[in-house]
Amino acid sequence: MINQYEQIIHKIYDYLYPITNHAVDELSAALEIHNVQSVYELAVGSGRLSIPLSERGYEVSGVDSSEKMLSLLASRDVGG
Repeated sequence: MINQYEQIIHKIYDYLYPITNHAVDELSAALEIHNVQSVYELAVGSGRLSIPLSERGYEVSGVDSSEKMLSLLASRDVGG
């Protein structure tokens, strides 16, 4: 069952669970308050949160158990 789910969800996950600019703004503001420069994201997925944080200058690392989601992240052109 998990295999069937993973075959589909990696294709539509970002559509189902979008990260808005407002959400990234709020997270970035919280990180600034605490003087955080690097972020480690569990369940990094396709990078929908990690990429915008990286573009704002944060050092971002992450892990994910889904090879398909990581493959999607690796296929993105993130300029780095």
